[in-house]
Amino acid sequence: ILLSMHLLSFERYAEIYSMTMNDLYTFALQHKENANKFFGEKHYLQAFRLYHRSLCYLLNLIDEEPSDEHAEHLERCNQLALTIYSNMAACQ
Repeated sequence: ILLSMHLLSFERYAEIYSMTMNDLYTFALQHKENANKFFGEKHYLQAFRLYHRSLCYLLNLIDEEPSDEHAEHLERCNQLALTIYSNMAACQ
């Protein structure tokens, strides 16, 4: 059986380095939640990969120079990063 697909449209997301803080956090959170599903099903390799991708989004935020305006947001990102690191260790 030969299967072919034709792409009708494609919307490319912004490059990771040009995303807003909210977008980076949202993407990181979505990937973490998807990874949690894989972890719950004992698919540890897939979960680890999604946790890693989630962490990549966060690391772009954590390196930011803290300002009063972003301090609270960066704290949420740091807390999420700690959770992701813990989850990655559990996958190992």
